[in-house]
Amino acid sequence: MEGFNENMCYSEVLETLGSGAQAAASNPDPEHFKEWAAFTNNLPLFGYESDCEQILAYVKFGAKHEQ
Repeated sequence: MEGFNENMCYSEVLETLGSGAQAAASNPDPEHFKEWAAFTNNLPLFGYESDCEQILAYVKFGAKHEQ
């Protein structure tokens, strides 16, 4: 397991989250924003033991459902 700070996958995580946040903010449906908030609240974060590949898989899965 690679930690969040041990590789560069965090750049893709942040890019994907940023795109999703922009989409949620520009959607006029308040339910969409609530779903985005729940999605981000459920990110698999475990402090310094966070697995970047696991986080990336989670955000990519969520991004597929944003389209």
